[in-house]
Amino acid sequence: MTASKADQALYEREREHEALNQHAIVSIADAAGTITYVNDKFCEISGYRREELLGQNHRIIKSGEHPVEFYRELWRTIASGNTWQGEVCNRRKDGRLYWVESTITPFLDSNGIPYQYVSIRTDITHVKAAEAAVRASEARLNFLVSSSPVSIYSCATCPPYVVTYVSPNVKAMLGFTPEQFTDNPNFWADNIHPEDRERVLGELARLSELDFQEHEYRFRTHGGNYRWVHDMLRLIRDEDGKPLEIVGYWFDITERKRAEQQAEAHKERLRRGQVYANIGTWDWNIQTGELFWTERIAPLFGHREGELETSYENFLAAVHPDDRNAVVDAVNACIECDVPYEIEHRVVWPDGTVRWLLERGAVLRDAAGKPRQMLGVVQDIDDRKRAELALAERERQLREAQTLARIGNWVADIRTGHLAWSDEIYRIFGYEPGSFEPSVAAFHAAVHPDDREKVRESEQRAEKTGRHDVVHRIVRPDGTVRHVHELAQAEVDAAGNLLKLAGTVQDITERVEAEQALIAAREEAERANQAKSEFLSSMSHELRTPMNAILGFAQLLEFDNRLNRDQKDNVHEISKAGYHLLDLINEVLDLSKIEAGRIDLSIEPVGLAGLIEECLNLVQPLAMARNIGLASQCDQGAAMRADRIRLKQTLLNLLSNAIKYNREGGHVFLSVQSAERNFLCLSVTDTGIGIPAEKLNEIFQPFHRLHAGDNHVEGTGIGLNISQRLIEMMGGSIGVNSTVGVGSTFWIELPEANIVTPDGVPVATDNATPALAAEQLYQVLYIEDNPANIKLMTSILTQRRHIRLATAHTPALGLELALSRMPDLILLDINMPDMDGYELMHIFQGNVGLKNIPVVAITANAMPHDLARSRKAGFVEYLTKPLDVARFLQVVDALLDGKTR
Repeated sequence: MTASKADQALYEREREHEALNQHAIVSIADAAGTITYVNDKFCEISGYRREELLGQNHRIIKSGEHPVEFYRELWRTIASGNTWQGEVCNRRKDGRLYWVESTITPFLDSNGIPYQYVSIRTDITHVKAAEAAVRASEARLNFLVSSSPVSIYSCATCPPYVVTYVSPNVKAMLGFTPEQFTDNPNFWADNIHPEDRERVLGELARLSELDFQEHEYRFRTHGGNYRWVHDMLRLIRDEDGKPLEIVGYWFDITERKRAEQQAEAHKERLRRGQVYANIGTWDWNIQTGELFWTERIAPLFGHREGELETSYENFLAAVHPDDRNAVVDAVNACIECDVPYEIEHRVVWPDGTVRWLLERGAVLRDAAGKPRQMLGVVQDIDDRKRAELALAERERQLREAQTLARIGNWVADIRTGHLAWSDEIYRIFGYEPGSFEPSVAAFHAAVHPDDREKVRESEQRAEKTGRHDVVHRIVRPDGTVRHVHELAQAEVDAAGNLLKLAGTVQDITERVEAEQALIAAREEAERANQAKSEFLSSMSHELRTPMNAILGFAQLLEFDNRLNRDQKDNVHEISKAGYHLLDLINEVLDLSKIEAGRIDLSIEPVGLAGLIEECLNLVQPLAMARNIGLASQCDQGAAMRADRIRLKQTLLNLLSNAIKYNREGGHVFLSVQSAERNFLCLSVTDTGIGIPAEKLNEIFQPFHRLHAGDNHVEGTGIGLNISQRLIEMMGGSIGVNSTVGVGSTFWIELPEANIVTPDGVPVATDNATPALAAEQLYQVLYIEDNPANIKLMTSILTQRRHIRLATAHTPALGLELALSRMPDLILLDINMPDMDGYELMHIFQGNVGLKNIPVVAITANAMPHDLARSRKAGFVEYLTKPLDVARFLQVVDALLDGKTR
């Protein structure tokens, strides 16, 4: 029984010990304070392992929060054998503090001396934290109530939210006493600004959702004006969660609101100003690299507002690659040397658009001069910059144009004698630009002595007419005489006295010399033509007189029956040769008349059906002699605008050639078809041996005979040339297509016409007037020294029947043809002997009549600088060899179409 009790007692002690260990923090220390035992709870709360604690003093968990006297009193108590109780702040291994409520009991030996100390502690850290919070809360509340500018209040939880308490300082804030709030249930709600009341009360009705709200609204003061208050409130609930009251405070924020409104107004004005001026500002912290910029900067870089991440790298990435180094150098110079940051540069937007920006900035430094911050502005100057660049480019082009055209501008003050002129005038007068100060006296001194009176008379006329226009000579310092054209506008005073002249001087020496040479050449040509005409007239008379006798006696002999067969054959040959010689004389005279411009044409509607029948009847005997069939196809009402006699002459020439150069037993077919631009095409097709392609460009040359080596084919060799000139004079064109061994087709194109029958009904209609059709023919001049290239161009432009191509194999001939024919378009080779295309182009540009004619360069030079040079020279297009035919035709069509418009 005793043993059982002892066991029971032991069991109970063990469970008590277990319960103690689970709840309390237990440690045992010897008389010296060295720890000899700690339970698991001690290790857990202190953060130390047991082996780290055993053998150590309790100072290992000393917090330092208690004064030295606190620990001395503790040791005096327990060393005297008494138990100590109190609250101790200890420090965990990780440095955190924790509070315990501790009881330290000394164990005494037989002499009453402590030999060990048992400490039992309870963790009260959470209690201490709560107490600290309560104390802090009380302290804050006391401070707010006693000294804060806020007024504390409490009120009911439902409308009209009757105020139950207001701190006394509400009078200083709003001018009302606390009693005015508490005595009148509607006082608070009634004094909220009418514009704010509905919003505040509406939000207050939802207080139970979050138990906490903040409001800013206007509240009427005792003086009748309104003050802005910040109202912060909380819903207080009981233990069951039911609302008890609302507590909160009011804080006067009127000045803050005014400052905010002013700041917002300033900010809005600044924002609008930046938007209107397209300006953005930025602030760069040099030390941290942090960059701030305003909303306008992203759009300046081509992004939407807020789309571009703010960074120095993104800024540099937006800068045009060609300007990036200059921007970086400018930034570095500002940071390192305090050079003002001001630079104009380009940025490239994400869509490829290039814009100009102006940046200005400065660096802020600390007391030691170290760069701390960089501030700046960015402004869009694209319009202004492009205008400046365009102006600079126009000035450059003007200077270039003045140099190319040898023209300069000037302003002369007649009263003071002051004269200002451009650099080109120095060059015109034979001086280096800027080599002396221009003056009216210096100008007059340069005028040729024989022309000074002419210049003075023009200046005097300018006082009346307001215009000074004179061509005269000047004498350069080296004695060279140049021709110049002065053109100016006069400025006069109220009395009509000449004050100023402003105008231009152009060196027209080459033009004058060319005109003089052209006049001389024209006079010489006219003399030569006159001499040729007189010679041909004389030769016609002299040749026709003996031919009359020859053919007359030949005819008599043909009817003389006394002649035998051989003699008659001989007479026939004489007659045949005489008529051939007469045809030659007539054609040579025709050619001379055409060249002299003495052919008179009568352009009228010509019916083709009757003309074709008439011509076929005339050549029928020649065709029958060679067993050649003749056929035709033509609508009865088909008609062309032409000179009937000359059209018949041309058609007979083509039919005669088609028969002469045909094979025995062949065929000749004549047809009429519609062509482009309201033209008709009259074609003569044979089944002869054909013409080689390399000979096609020769057959219309005078005195050239097809297959001249065939003795049986008679002819003068100028019929086709005469035909070509006659057709072109009538506003048409003539050409040939041929295949060797198959045959040839010669065609004539002339404007379509209407033939009116006796009853007044048109046989055919025409949508375009003859004058308009004629105006749609274009003259194109090709200047090229290579025959193969000329042949190629001729073949290409044959596809464009509205084009009349003239060719020149030398620059001099090309200039002569350009001046005499004034073509609609000039095609110019660059590389030619004696004078290259650029030199010839310079002459064109200096001639009033030629400078507006579009000129296309055609060359084998295909380097980029050649293209740039051609544009600078004034070529409208630059085409390289080998030609892209389709592209070439597009260019020609576009340029000629532009002249039509």
